[in-house]
Amino acid sequence: MSPPVRLALLGFTSFESEQIRATLDAGAGAVGGVSYVQAEDLASSSLSVVNADHEASVAEVRRQRRLATAVVLGTTPCAGAAAQLGRAFNAVVLRRTLDTLAGASPPVSEAVQRVQRDLARLGGSRFARAPAAPRESASRAMPLIQGPAAPAAPAPRTAALVVDESDLLLRQLHALLQDQDQGWDWQLARSAPEALECVATRLPRWVFVRTGLDSIDGFHTCRMARLGNRPAHLQPLVVLVLPQEGAVDRLRAQLAGADAVLTQPLNATALRELLSSAAAAAASPQAAPQAGPKAQSDWHDRALQ
Repeated sequence: MSPPVRLALLGFTSFESEQIRATLDAGAGAVGGVSYVQAEDLASSSLSVVNADHEASVAEVRRQRRLATAVVLGTTPCAGAAAQLGRAFNAVVLRRTLDTLAGASPPVSEAVQRVQRDLARLGGSRFARAPAAPRESASRAMPLIQGPAAPAAPAPRTAALVVDESDLLLRQLHALLQDQDQGWDWQLARSAPEALECVATRLPRWVFVRTGLDSIDGFHTCRMARLGNRPAHLQPLVVLVLPQEGAVDRLRAQLAGADAVLTQPLNATALRELLSSAAAAAASPQAAPQAGPKAQSDWHDRALQ
């Protein structure tokens, strides 16, 4: 049996907190159901439920960079949250949302909890976050390389996010696509939290995630990028860049919800065929939302082959 998921409740009255706990306890006995235990604080939790209308609680979640694993309840928009539900909340929807997040989020170990608590106590201290290295580290996802100069009547530019510890993958993609007619706005995220914040706020069309890194779990990042209440036309196309060809990694990519996979070193022909297939699917009437998910599923299967 899996250990219970540590859940933090922030910004709620005692009555509201008791309602949420009762909702979670009611589903704990179901077959395959996830069990939850209330965490002492946000730093020691794996997931959190936050009152979106309680400014202090939302600010604390932002400060600890935990929005990507937070479900917010309320009317105040909270960009970057994993999901946002209205008030009064639907117990079944809340339970399903948390169960989905629990399946995508690894549990927080005791060692990680201690580090997170120490960082939370340090607060605004200069030791609370790693110092930025000159010209290398970035505190948030931001444009690094711009596409070709726009013509007099500019066409819409394609927003793309690259998730990598360094800028090597970004420069490779830029070099392979610089001769295309359409412009690209490239952005770089050096960690999973930065990537999820960028996906929620900047709404990139493409997300290229490099796997096989020490500090970034590419498959987990792909799953988290899929969460949220974004309309279908705002969902990014996620491409996992694998370090080598392998059936197991391709299966993991499909289970994580990736739209396609590429392998290193990047192949210009494979990359352009992928972009062309996506453009054709978007232009096809069968790919429209009212036609149902069949066309999107077919393109997804072809891209992962």
